Amino acid sequence: MGDPGGPKHGIPAALEFYRQLCKDFRAEKEERTHTYYSEDAVTIENAMTGTVPNSFMGLPGNGRRISFRILHVFEFRDGRISRENVWLDGASIVAQLTAPAQAG
Repeated sequence: MGDPGGPKHGIPAALEFYRQLCKDFRAEKEERTHTYYSEDAVTIENAMTGTVPNSFMGLPGNGRRISFRILHVFEFRDGRISRENVWLDGASIVAQLTAPAQAG
């Protein structure tokens, strides 16, 4: 598994990464838009919505609610996930986190 800090390997590293991600982004809604299957892989596209209480992609979240597309590609070997690649709509995330706050 990889992230901007470099590739992660093994279950303990994956758990640490996802625990931190759950602190940084609180998912509220995840809608699957496409799923593609091949012999040893699956590709899943989702629309995500949630809040960013801490920071996300190096930007302060300030509790903002954001929505973005995410693409996962899982590869399998011997019945287990052997690799995961993730692409986020980073431009959309940055735009939402850096937009001026709306008056309430």
